[in-house]
Amino acid sequence: MRLLILSVFVVSLVSSTLEPPSKDEKKKKKAKPTLKSVVERDLIKSEPHWTEITKNHKKYSRSHVAQKAFSHDLLGFVTPWNSHGYDVAKVFGAKFNYIVPGITLRM
Repeated sequence: MRLLILSVFVVSLVSSTLEPPSKDEKKKKKAKPTLKSVVERDLIKSEPHWTEITKNHKKYSRSHVAQKAFSHDLLGFVTPWNSHGYDVAKVFGAKFNYIVPGITLRM
């Protein structure tokens, strides 16, 4: 009996991951610029709650896009097969000193 229940669970789990994305999943939400920084929104914490992360993971401060918070050189990698990395590099390019295409090493 346990084996049957486990088998049904595994099959349902595998079939749910192999289904094509629904129409809602295809509509990706774009990043939303805000006027407040993460400090002003009180998001800098040693132990953030998961709800704060999921609510704010696509938001960024429009007024801090070009401001560097790190004084050393900063290198960014953009994967050629993922256009989202290119979009992020366009928005936050002023924060980086170097942006290079990421490479995959095959052995």
